Amino acid sequence: MAVSVNLDSLAGTADFLRGKANRYAWFGLVVAIAALAIANGLAAYQGSGEINTASILAAQRGNPALWLLDVMPLLFLAWGQQIGMLMAYHAGAMLFDETRALRDQAQALEYQLERHAAAPALTDLPGQRSFAAKLTRTLLRRAGEGGHCAVLAIDTQRYHEIALARGEAAAREFIDQVAGRLRSALDEHCVLGHFGYDDFAVLVRHASDEAAVLAVARRVQLALDTPLTLQRQAMSLRSSVGIAIHPQHGDDADALIRHAETAKYAATAEGREFLIYDAALDDARSETPRLAAELHAALDHQGLVLDAVEQHPLREGAQPPRQRLQLCWPHPRRGPLEQAAFIDLPSRSSLVHALTLWQLQEACTTLLALRRDRHPQARLSLRLAAAAFTDLPLTRILLGLLRAHDLPAEALTLELRESALTRAPAAAPEQLLALRDAGLHLCLCGIGRPGAAPASLLHFSIDEARLAPELLSLAVQRPAARELLTSTIAQLKQLGATVTISGADTPALLALAQSSGADYVEGHALPVVPSSVPSPDSALAASPA
Repeated sequence: MAVSVNLDSLAGTADFLRGKANRYAWFGLVVAIAALAIANGLAAYQGSGEINTASILAAQRGNPALWLLDVMPLLFLAWGQQIGMLMAYHAGAMLFDETRALRDQAQALEYQLERHAAAPALTDLPGQRSFAAKLTRTLLRRAGEGGHCAVLAIDTQRYHEIALARGEAAAREFIDQVAGRLRSALDEHCVLGHFGYDDFAVLVRHASDEAAVLAVARRVQLALDTPLTLQRQAMSLRSSVGIAIHPQHGDDADALIRHAETAKYAATAEGREFLIYDAALDDARSETPRLAAELHAALDHQGLVLDAVEQHPLREGAQPPRQRLQLCWPHPRRGPLEQAAFIDLPSRSSLVHALTLWQLQEACTTLLALRRDRHPQARLSLRLAAAAFTDLPLTRILLGLLRAHDLPAEALTLELRESALTRAPAAAPEQLLALRDAGLHLCLCGIGRPGAAPASLLHFSIDEARLAPELLSLAVQRPAARELLTSTIAQLKQLGATVTISGADTPALLALAQSSGADYVEGHALPVVPSSVPSPDSALAASPA
């Protein structure tokens, strides 16, 4: 990649601007001295009819206005220096912009050189540039002879893990074995390339149709299914393959390689063995960072909303009111988004911290209003991002906010998905135990969806559970689901958990929820209770000084 900006041109531009600034300063000084000499000479000539030192001094003593001219050189010199400072500022700004562009291009060049240099050091396979050249020649041949070709991007996802755990020698041995496996799966019409680390690519030079390309992808996966033997230890492989076919997915080498890698990343994210490129994948890949940036803007401009969902008790006897705060985002481009669509979106700790802090501050203000207006022992629950339990000092933040609002810890319940428990197994239990020791309640939500099981309560300090609304809907339609609902609630109660069931949106669903044995229920079929989420003005009034 050519670097468009060079240091010589920058230095030349800076020297030119500095020289121009100095010329302005000296020009101002010369003009000031000339004006002073002319004015003094004219004044002396009018006073005595001659111009000499004595007549000039006499004119100075007799005309105080000339004193102002005496300071003109200094004024002009200051003017020149001001112009010079402005020119120097513009020169510095230009240097900063150009240097930043140079630094960005240098980083991109360093990244590309690192990728290109990795292949020869690890394998004798073609690197990315050589592979792209072979692909370009194949495309020219296909344009003349007809037919199709395809590119497969392969990622085995283990190189860095092996390099960190066992060293670079083991990682090189791993790459050699993967390359050997891939060679054994390909025929003479395929070209195998290595883009660096564990990124491989396959050029299928003759592809009669999509089925033929998929057959190659299946052979690749079959070759990588058998575990490797690395330093006398068996090791399984995880691989994802992205596929781009000419001409529907690109007419040049860069487009085909880029689209194959896009499909590879999508296959990895979805846990699939292989995936054919689709234009929608480009939008999906760019949508996540775009949505994260928009979430940051929404936090800065009060673009998020907390809706209160009433949780009605099903047990007899007076119970203090309970509400759950549901985070909503009135997105200007995608319409209203529920919290499940973006709550775990932030990947940077700063954004996770900002979102979590905003949620907790709003929850404390809402809980103050709820206890003031309805019941002094009212309780509130809300769901935080999974990263908040592993990446933030959540216990310290929560206790500080609760003390600032004069609220007891047991008044707040934190909801979390099972993904928050399994995301960082070493950190999550410690954080949960600290929260429980501080007096907060923890609720496992989403039970009834795939991947969420009551057995999590056996391994973590969880004392409440909220069932997903899908489970209640299925229980109305299928007897087996109804039995599962009843048995799930019974298991949760045996584990000592308070059970809330969601999704009672019709009278039939509400009747089933009431007979299920749960402790609380929420849904649209229940009586409407005025929201306790305060307006910004009332929130400020309710907050303690």
